[in-house]
Amino acid sequence: MYDKYNTFNLCLNTISTSQANTIDPSPDSKNVNLRLSGLPFINQTYSVKNGNNTNTTSIGTFNFVASSATTQYYYSNNIATFGKNQEICNITIEYARILDDVVVNTNLNGTAITGITGSGTSNTTSITLSQSNANIIFGSLVVSGGNTLGYVKDISGTTLTLSKLLTSTLSSASLTITPIQTYPNVMFIFDIFGIPDDGPLPERIPIK
Repeated sequence: MYDKYNTFNLCLNTISTSQANTIDPSPDSKNVNLRLSGLPFINQTYSVKNGNNTNTTSIGTFNFVASSATTQYYYSNNIATFGKNQEICNITIEYARILDDVVVNTNLNGTAITGITGSGTSNTTSITLSQSNANIIFGSLVVSGGNTLGYVKDISGTTLTLSKLLTSTLSSASLTITPIQTYPNVMFIFDIFGIPDDGPLPERIPIK
């Protein structure tokens, strides 16, 4: 098929995910634009935000469902056209927040949680929070006074378990807890079709 055609359609068929339980709970973090790069795309490469063509194409959008596996069928209706430039390529699939295509985002992680204090003993991993917060999830970054204390290994009510030992005792210390955006394993299924040229290809005449 590669030798027969000069242009091809990459068609998104299905996306199926495992359970998603570590995504930033903000709806903007779960609703993403699927960007592809690595092929010489012909259509859908213009960025309205930047005002120019890019080396990526948008093949569709997807909404991750927190704490649930999900499958979305596209039935090969989402199509990106590409041409030839090399026989082997690496395709990169990027989850770009819909929000970021409109507003410049300076925070690559989730929305920081503040207004919570914590107490804990040196050389332990447990912190008692002043209040519970449902937005504190596994993997969130915990910072106090500009010092990184570690990541959330477990959270149950007001008891937070860190990924490493506290190096000093905390006594009602102000905390900044930032969910780190991570995503579940995902399977992508594509269909690829060759696009016939407008007319027949010229015959190759051997040179002797």
